Amino acid sequence: MDELKNLEQEIMSCNACKRLREVTPIPYPHVMYCKPEDVRLMIIGRNPGIEHDYTDITEEEFKKIYHERWWDCKIRKYVRKRLGDDFVHNHVLFTNVIKCSSPNNDTVRMPEKHRCYPYLQRQIDLIQPKVIITMSSDARDMLQQDVQNHHYKDIPVFHMYHPSYFRYTSDKNKSTKQDRLLEEISKKLP
Repeated sequence: MDELKNLEQEIMSCNACKRLREVTPIPYPHVMYCKPEDVRLMIIGRNPGIEHDYTDITEEEFKKIYHERWWDCKIRKYVRKRLGDDFVHNHVLFTNVIKCSSPNNDTVRMPEKHRCYPYLQRQIDLIQPKVIITMSSDARDMLQQDVQNHHYKDIPVFHMYHPSYFRYTSDKNKSTKQDRLLEEISKKLP
């Protein structure tokens, strides 16, 4: 899919947010192990949680490290546990509303979100996942402007808590409810 490759390159060469680029040497578009046409579920987080300095490595090295880190990140572990490695590897695309990390993982500023959001819109339009899940308030809030009746265009959208949230709350009902919702979603995915 040439349009998606072009978009990836556009994202990776973006230099619009100087503050963020000081942390992220290369903005990262998404992690997808399968073919675009096989994506059934798109999971959208806030931004890549890169905790190390990768400024002196090549683009290829960065991509490799990023993929390895994503396989073991909190969101991916959470989804893998509930949907299985096979489904996650063959049918899930992980992306973020912001394509760069923020200094000390702090709040992303509104102008930064607005500059990056068109990339996310184009990703959704090109990939056309069967279902979208947002796993951050930033992703939920930005996407909300284009969501009508829980749908982004014709794609169902579900808002969930980031798995880290459950470390800070003793409300087991929320966790159980979210697990059930994810299970229901997975049953409906073609």
